[in-house]
Amino acid sequence: QRNYAWGRPQIRALIQDVYDYYLKSQISVENYYIGSLVVAKKEHYFEVLDGQQRFTTLNLLALFLKSKLKNKKLDQFNGIHLSFESREKSATLLNSLWKFVSDQSIEQKIERLNAEYGDHAILRGYRIIQEECSKIVQEDELGKFSDYLFDRVVILISHSSQKNHLF
Repeated sequence: QRNYAWGRPQIRALIQDVYDYYLKSQISVENYYIGSLVVAKKEHYFEVLDGQQRFTTLNLLALFLKSKLKNKKLDQFNGIHLSFESREKSATLLNSLWKFVSDQSIEQKIERLNAEYGDHAILRGYRIIQEECSKIVQEDELGKFSDYLFDRVVILISHSSQKNHLF
């Protein structure tokens, strides 16, 4: 697995794409197929082989929305569903962010995490999502945008029995 590497252009494009389809759904409700995720079954989990950047960004977006909104759909997300087997610092940061969002202290803790872990890509991605989502989505639309994201945005999952099948 490579490090999380998406920056502002990719994150902004993802949020803008979802938002554009959300707006389009006001006229005609339809799903937005955001791409694919290739996974391999391990003993007790699925390893992401392709689509990790998008999947990580969507997890960070879910974190941001959960920090801003109180609703039952977001309450079902009570922990990170992403692991970085070979990237312990990334996994620790994601788990910390989920813990802080659950007790509503994320805004105060981001700076502490940044001081502790440096300018880590996971934290940078979260901050970019905060900024870009606030620019693209009006605050009074966040609830409906969140509903659209969780109800209508679809990731196609492909299963691979071995990594070698991808190469």
